[in-house]
Amino acid sequence: MKISSAQYVTSCAHPTQKISLNFPHIAVMGKSNVGKSSFINFLTNNSKLARVSKQPGRTKMINYFLLNNNFIVADLPGYGYAVVSKAEKERWSLLIEEYLKKDENLIYALFLVDIRHEPTLNDITMYNFLIKSNIPFCIIATKADKLSKMQCRVNVGKLASFFKVGIDNILPISSKAKSGLDAVTEKIEQALTQKTTLFTD
Repeated sequence: MKISSAQYVTSCAHPTQKISLNFPHIAVMGKSNVGKSSFINFLTNNSKLARVSKQPGRTKMINYFLLNNNFIVADLPGYGYAVVSKAEKERWSLLIEEYLKKDENLIYALFLVDIRHEPTLNDITMYNFLIKSNIPFCIIATKADKLSKMQCRVNVGKLASFFKVGIDNILPISSKAKSGLDAVTEKIEQALTQKTTLFTD
């Protein structure tokens, strides 16, 4: 699968807000400094599509992007390290939870974790939520360029063991080194193919 077009659609800051476009959604989620914006820009081959910031927690709303004119990428607010008030964190948490529970167009999730580190408590909470909610997903292990190829393989095995999933569901990628994207787009294509009938007239 090749991403030939990508455009920003809108942002939503409250669970009651929804976009009118009836396309399947692929959610992108992860902690605040895991590299979600860089990943989306890598996925779309557009370095300016999603705003990349050195300060964690800049994504405060759900940002929607239309790709290939046939599916939506929903960039969810990051969790964990953002220096914001407790009330703001709770608002983000509610926004994410309501979207994941109630958006009927959501068909698949790309769950980003840092390949260099053990999953955080927030990562574990999100993983458990995806499992309990029966949302299909794969795990994207970001920042693979920070490790040797051997250490990447070792850490992929550790993540697979930790999350109790097959190694083929842990996809190491590097936005900086431009590696690992084919495996991600293959997962997206599989998800879209399986759900196509839900979005046809």
